[in-house]
Amino acid sequence: MIRSFLLSIFFCALSLSLAAQWKFEYAPVDKLSSQLTDPYNSYQLQMYATGLSINQQYLLATYYWDKQQPPVKYKVDSLFGVYRSAIELPAQATLSRLSVPYDILLIDELHHLPQHRVFLHSMLKQLYVNGYRYLALEALYEDVMKTKTVSVDAGVYTKEPNFANMIKEAMRLGFTVFGYEGNDFSSNTVRDSIATINILKQWDPANGKLIVYGGPAHINKEETRWGKSVGYWLTKAGYKTFSATQTGLYYSDQPEYVHPFYTFNKNKYPVILGISDQHYFTSRKETDLMIIHPVTKIENGLPNWLFNLYPTQPQVSLNAIFTPQVASYCKVYVAKEYGESAVPYGIYSFRQGMQQNLWLPNGDYVLEVEQHPLRKEVIPFSVKSGAIVQ
Repeated sequence: MIRSFLLSIFFCALSLSLAAQWKFEYAPVDKLSSQLTDPYNSYQLQMYATGLSINQQYLLATYYWDKQQPPVKYKVDSLFGVYRSAIELPAQATLSRLSVPYDILLIDELHHLPQHRVFLHSMLKQLYVNGYRYLALEALYEDVMKTKTVSVDAGVYTKEPNFANMIKEAMRLGFTVFGYEGNDFSSNTVRDSIATINILKQWDPANGKLIVYGGPAHINKEETRWGKSVGYWLTKAGYKTFSATQTGLYYSDQPEYVHPFYTFNKNKYPVILGISDQHYFTSRKETDLMIIHPVTKIENGLPNWLFNLYPTQPQVSLNAIFTPQVASYCKVYVAKEYGESAVPYGIYSFRQGMQQNLWLPNGDYVLEVEQHPLRKEVIPFSVKSGAIVQ
């Protein structure tokens, strides 16, 4: 029905081992571009888009993801009038309320859209209050509960700063975080049946509820052409499951790729469309509702959806400690984590005359600047009372 979901299904059908073989690296765009040797190869486009998102090139990531297929002209059917009159509900508060009576909350992501991780990150504190104590993740291979941190090699997607920050926040709050992936990718059904067994081995329902977070299709509560998913198996096992998809609709800066239903969300925050007290909009009957994200806009060097994590925290200016003479590739690390295996707290492409703001909690940090491939500059700094100090 919706093109972005069909593409995401194809992404899930690719063996995760192929994604693991792609070299996701921290690098400026001009260096990453050498990885895309065939601009018509769907696999390369997906991996390249994911690599761009890891380097916080959000708009470029969407652009290359969309190049996988020709534009689709969507039909506006009779349901459009019904949904157009739906009530826009704040997604965080609504999903938090709806999750209370369930044993398991299933949430998905597109791997090239970090705002999906930011959304779950923004909900973790309230979900913990609601009794959720476990977070099961796709493609996480290191035992982060043992290492107490998230390294670049902890999983396939843990190099992406928002993913690593989400995991660290979950551990800080008291969640038990674990990966559920197996190593048999002979079919989607086999893959997810093994994943379900791994989840049930590590989750103790007596100690709290469970969040399952993974790519598209894994959260389906019914069997589909994709196969039988984790969501299907957990539902069949008798657990009360609630499935929220973020992957049915997403914004593109190319109007021809945007589904008409996307025009519902004119807010600065994710929404859920309420049709009635018990009925919420979703394009996929195997899920319970759909989360619709706002249009991504870059303001002072930051994506607007990061506001969901820091609604009351002031921004600080990177310009206070660094003025680029040429285009610069900047990584900010938490000081105590800084090292070869550390995941940056954030990545920024910074050029002369540009305003680059940061959202950083109070603490000590390290700014690593690359203005030339052979020269790196390391600048320690702190954030105190909403301001950068050295």
